[in-house]
Amino acid sequence: ELRTGMHKLPQATANVETKNPRQAAANASLGSVAHDIEAALGDRGRVVIRPSGTEPVLRIMVEGEGANQVRDYADELAAAARHANGI
Repeated sequence: ELRTGMHKLPQATANVETKNPRQAAANASLGSVAHDIEAALGDRGRVVIRPSGTEPVLRIMVEGEGANQVRDYADELAAAARHANGI
């Protein structure tokens, strides 16, 4: 019964190596790109950007209705993270 209301959505992840993952996660230009993607996904998806707790890596996850779309968004966020952090 509990599963009947739950819909699985495609998910894409990306990891971006960086010297300071916490600083990278707080970058304003990355936040702006994430905000735009969240707006495009609306209530049918989500974006999670967080520093890894064990590695010098920024973890990016995008979930939404279309597999290709979420992969493109994850790639876009990874590129923005690299650019914002001079990588």
